[in-house]
Amino acid sequence: MAPLEEYDQRIARIMSKIEQMKDKTFSFTCGEWPPVWQPPYSEAEVSAFETEKGIRLPEDYRRFITTVAGSGSQPFYGLLPFHTQESTAEQPFPYTLDHILYLLYMTEEEMDEFYDDDIPFTADHGLLALCTEGDGMDSVLVVNSEDPETYGTVWYFDLANDCGVVPMRDPATGKPFHFLDWLEYWADRTAGLGSKEYFGFAETLILPEPPDGPDIMGRKMGWID
Repeated sequence: MAPLEEYDQRIARIMSKIEQMKDKTFSFTCGEWPPVWQPPYSEAEVSAFETEKGIRLPEDYRRFITTVAGSGSQPFYGLLPFHTQESTAEQPFPYTLDHILYLLYMTEEEMDEFYDDDIPFTADHGLLALCTEGDGMDSVLVVNSEDPETYGTVWYFDLANDCGVVPMRDPATGKPFHFLDWLEYWADRTAGLGSKEYFGFAETLILPEPPDGPDIMGRKMGWID
């Protein structure tokens, strides 16, 4: 089966799962529920953006936004439209699956350097925002990376709550999420929720062992043994 046909089949399965939830009720939802989807983008719109940024959007995401929906009121506060975002997608993402940014693993000196106004901020390079859960907790898609294994993966971007920039992974397999993995995980988790329950994508973070030494911020604050 051709890759695009595989994407189409999987997208159809995911959208069917979402449609089957339309009668679920929740005491609180971030965006409009049941989900409302906006029309897909044209090939010309997507190609123009790619040409402008000098990139190629990941194929599963690209297929979704050109055949199903360009944006929507879910997940959480809604799937964001790619073309209205202020982004530095033309610059490569500075992290890889084996080299993440987790603030509690940084020393005080490293953190000071990271937040130094005189040093260019690069943590948001090579990304498109997918959605926000609110309070600075965002899902982002890597659309520009020098590492082929990192390109196309979905990351949890949360500097506001002293987390960092960490790849989302399937809790059962440890495999990193790509766009359709991310969307289907949301659909499956939401389908299993009770009316007063909720979840956050932070539950998909699998962190490496902390560095040796007493100087990382997590140990200084007593949050890491």
